[in-house]
Amino acid sequence: MTGSVPSKSPLPANTASSNTAGQSDLKPPSSHIWPIGIKTAKQAKRANELAKRKIDLLKKNSKEGVKQGQEMVRATNPQHQMKSIQLARAQTKKRRAQLKEHKLLSEHEEREMKIMDKDLGSITNDISCEYNLKKKCRILEALKQQ
Repeated sequence: MTGSVPSKSPLPANTASSNTAGQSDLKPPSSHIWPIGIKTAKQAKRANELAKRKIDLLKKNSKEGVKQGQEMVRATNPQHQMKSIQLARAQTKKRRAQLKEHKLLSEHEEREMKIMDKDLGSITNDISCEYNLKKKCRILEALKQQ
């Protein structure tokens, strides 16, 4: 090795000539795997930590979303129940009003029937006889109009 000039190529000069043409080009580039550096390792570690944090936040948010959904269901169920109760109360009031009106009508009809059933010949007082006669006429006119 005396008197030889050091070469700057990574391979010694004698090995380059011993290789057949193109064999060094056929080797895959992955045969020379370099270890990752400290900076790249730290970046990968930070990326993994960030990914874990994101996953944890997503899990937490999904749990909170489920809780909020359940609370919404709980909140809306009483509202629907209150609405149905209010509707039932309104229907009950309407029905009571109808029954009351029917009762009033039936009482009115009963009074009319009593007046119609009275025998005018048996009434001795002229004023009450005239009053009952006018009432009978009004009742008959109302029935004719219906």
